Amino acid sequence: MADGSFVTYPNPSANFITIKSTTDKGKTASVFDVSGRLVNTYKLNDRHTTVDVSEYENGLYIYAVSDEHNATLYTSKFNVAK
Repeated sequence: MADGSFVTYPNPSANFITIKSTTDKGKTASVFDVSGRLVNTYKLNDRHTTVDVSEYENGLYIYAVSDEHNATLYTSKFNVAK
Protein backbone atom coordinates (compact mmCIF):
# COMPACT_ATOMS: atom_id res chain seq x y z
CA MET A 1 0.00 0.00 0.00
CA ALA A 2 1.04 3.56 -0.59
CA ASP A 3 3.12 4.97 2.28
CA GLY A 4 2.70 1.61 4.07
CA SER A 5 -0.61 2.70 5.63
CA PHE A 6 -3.22 4.14 3.27
CA VAL A 7 -4.23 3.91 -0.39
CA THR A 8 -7.03 5.64 -2.29
CA TYR A 9 -8.78 4.25 -5.36
CA PRO A 10 -10.05 4.71 -8.00
CA ASN A 11 -8.26 7.91 -8.83
CA PRO A 12 -9.68 9.81 -10.68
CA SER A 13 -13.27 9.06 -9.74
CA ALA A 14 -16.73 10.35 -10.62
CA ASN A 15 -18.80 8.71 -7.88
CA PHE A 16 -16.94 7.02 -5.02
CA ILE A 17 -13.43 6.68 -3.67
CA THR A 18 -12.25 4.02 -1.27
CA ILE A 19 -9.71 4.71 1.46
CA LYS A 20 -8.02 1.46 2.43
CA SER A 21 -5.71 1.14 5.42
CA THR A 22 -3.34 -1.39 6.93
CA THR A 23 -3.68 0.26 10.34
CA ASP A 24 -6.47 1.03 12.79
CA LYS A 25 -4.90 4.37 13.78
CA GLY A 26 -6.84 6.59 11.36
CA LYS A 27 -10.17 7.75 12.77
CA THR A 28 -11.27 10.56 10.44
CA ALA A 29 -10.55 11.77 6.91
CA SER A 30 -10.96 15.48 6.23
CA VAL A 31 -11.36 16.48 2.58
CA PHE A 32 -10.19 19.92 1.39
CA ASP A 33 -10.48 21.63 -1.98
CA VAL A 34 -7.38 23.17 -3.57
CA SER A 35 -8.05 26.52 -1.89
CA GLY A 36 -7.82 24.81 1.52
CA ARG A 37 -11.55 24.98 2.28
CA LEU A 38 -12.86 22.02 4.30
CA VAL A 39 -15.36 20.17 2.10
CA ASN A 40 -16.33 17.34 4.43
CA THR A 41 -15.11 15.08 7.22
CA TYR A 42 -15.68 11.34 7.24
CA LYS A 43 -15.42 8.79 10.02
CA LEU A 44 -13.18 5.94 8.90
CA ASN A 45 -14.72 2.50 9.31
CA ASP A 46 -12.23 -0.20 10.09
CA ARG A 47 -9.72 -0.56 7.27
CA HIS A 48 -11.97 0.03 4.28
CA THR A 49 -14.09 3.20 3.89
CA THR A 50 -16.07 4.27 0.83
CA VAL A 51 -16.63 8.01 0.34
CA ASP A 52 -19.33 9.41 -1.97
CA VAL A 53 -17.78 12.14 -4.13
CA SER A 54 -20.59 12.29 -6.70
CA GLU A 55 -21.70 15.74 -5.47
CA TYR A 56 -18.16 17.17 -5.62
CA GLU A 57 -17.21 19.52 -8.42
CA ASN A 58 -14.58 18.34 -10.90
CA GLY A 59 -11.08 19.01 -9.66
CA LEU A 60 -8.30 18.12 -7.26
CA TYR A 61 -8.99 17.41 -3.59
CA ILE A 62 -6.65 16.75 -0.67
CA TYR A 63 -7.52 14.55 2.26
CA ALA A 64 -5.88 14.22 5.65
CA VAL A 65 -6.29 11.19 7.90
CA SER A 66 -6.20 12.02 11.61
CA ASP A 67 -6.11 9.94 14.77
CA GLU A 68 -8.31 10.29 17.87
CA HIS A 69 -6.09 13.16 19.10
CA ASN A 70 -6.55 15.03 15.80
CA ALA A 71 -2.89 14.47 14.85
CA THR A 72 -2.46 14.10 11.08
CA LEU A 73 -1.21 10.63 10.14
CA TYR A 74 -1.34 10.81 6.36
CA THR A 75 -2.23 13.19 3.53
CA SER A 76 -2.92 12.45 -0.11
CA LYS A 77 -4.91 13.76 -3.05
CA PHE A 78 -7.53 12.54 -5.48
CA ASN A 79 -9.25 13.87 -8.58
CA VAL A 80 -12.94 14.07 -9.32
CA ALA A 81 -13.61 13.84 -13.05
CA LYS A 82 -17.11 13.41 -14.48
